[in-house]
Amino acid sequence: MFSSAHSNKLLTDSIMENIICNSLYLNNCQSSTMKSVDVVGKNEKNFELLHKLTIIHIAAGFVATLES
Repeated sequence: MFSSAHSNKLLTDSIMENIICNSLYLNNCQSSTMKSVDVVGKNEKNFELLHKLTIIHIAAGFVATLES
């Protein structure tokens, strides 16, 4: 049975992976339908969210370690 801290860590792992993949996709996107300004704005939002999730991820890992 997973603890809530372990479940939170798995969730943040998944979300972080998706954000990183989306950021890499946006960086490589040369589509004429996307303006470069839109790409930069989306990347900034992704990295802000990634930073917040990294803090949550570290905290969840620390709590999971304490629980084990």
